[in-house]
Formats: sequence, structure tokens, C-alpha cells
Amino acid sequence: MLSGSDNMDNKTIKRNRMMRYFIDAAAQIIESDCIENVTVRKVADLAGYNIATLYNYFENLDHLVSMASLKFIKPYTDDLPNYLKDCKNPICRVLKIWECFCKHAFTSPHIYKSVFYKDMNKPFPNNIREFYQIYPEYLDDLEDDILEMLTKDDIYYRALVLLKECADLGYFNMEDIEDINEMVLYVYEGVLTSILYNRYDGTIEEAVEKTLKFIQKIFKIHLIKDIKLDY
Repeated sequence: MLSGSDNMDNKTIKRNRMMRYFIDAAAQIIESDCIENVTVRKVADLAGYNIATLYNYFENLDHLVSMASLKFIKPYTDDLPNYLKDCKNPICRVLKIWECFCKHAFTSPHIYKSVFYKDMNKPFPNNIREFYQIYPEYLDDLEDDILEMLTKDDIYYRALVLLKECADLGYFNMEDIEDINEMVLYVYEGVLTSILYNRYDGTIEEAVEKTLKFIQKIFKIHLIKDIKLDY
């Protein structure tokens, strides 16, 4: 007879396996069609299960789409080590992470909106942590502080983790990092929204460059160590 913990492990394994079927099916529809054309019926049919079974694992379509969208974040996490390999200091590290994030977010704005800007009336606060429990292979070979950042569900706290490390090392005053974080996020969200609604007529590279320029200006105002912000 299985112990209680063994039963729980088996339940988790089964749950993860079933969720993978539906998430993979939704991701396939997103890739072949577009995120707006994902429906519960299409996903259930493609996964080979009925709609009632799907609703045993997801609260609604938004929940499923948000989870499936996380599969398309992998190019960003795969790309991060390339950006971080030559960083000279923690400030450089934060700027490089934002550069990498913006490049991928601005290239796939609908995906990043689905993942990080969910309907606040129907939040799914554990999406990202749950996703990486289902797909642990997506986090292979990443450093601990990057893992801490990537597994936070709220973009505000993801960004704050990086600034806290800079404050701990004396680059910013700790009491300033929440203000810095909010200003940086307003810049990022503004550019992302402009791209998303076709109000930006430049290239992705220009959008990334513009965003990083403003982030550097925000950092420069608050730096308490005399360092160059070249990265």
C-alpha cells in the first residue's frame, strides 16, 4: 500500500502530466494560428480530452492561455546567459537582463502581456511557479539569483529582486529601490503598450535602445557609487 506522501506524489505527477497535455495543445494553437484564436474547444480536441476534463485543471481560458504563453518565454531564459557573461558589476547585470527581456517582449508583445499583465479581477498568482514545476527543464543551467527572479509571478517583484541585490552591495539606497522599480516598469510598460497597439513606428532594436536609455537615466539619478553605466 502506498503511503500518504507517495499518494500525493503520484497525484502531482498525474496533475502535471495532464496539465502538460493541455498547455502543449494551447501552445501549438498559439504557434500555428495566434493567441486570440485559442478556444477551450480547440485545446480539448487537440489534447484528446473533453472540456470538462480541461476545467479540472484550469480555472478558465485566460488561465490556460497564460500558462501556455509561458512556453514562449523560453527563448528569453535561454538567451539570458549570453547577455550576462561579460557583466562588470551588478548594475551592468540588471541592465543586461532588462535589455534581453525587452528584446524578447517587444518581439512577442501579446505573449508577454498574457504572461505578465493578467486580468487583475481574475489573477492566477502561482502561474509561473506552477509552470516551472511542470516544466523544470526550462530552468536548467541558470544561476541562483536568476532563478529567484524568474520564478516570481509578479513582474514588479521580479524586477525588485535585481534592484535589492544592487542596494545590498551599496549601489543604491535601499529606501529608493521601490521608486526606481516603479519608474523602470512605467517606462517598459509604456513602450510595450505602444508596440502592442501599433503606436510605435520604429524597429524593435530602436525600442529596446530607447527603453534602456531611460532606465539608465533613472539609475544614474539614484546611484550612490561612482561607476560608469556602460554595459
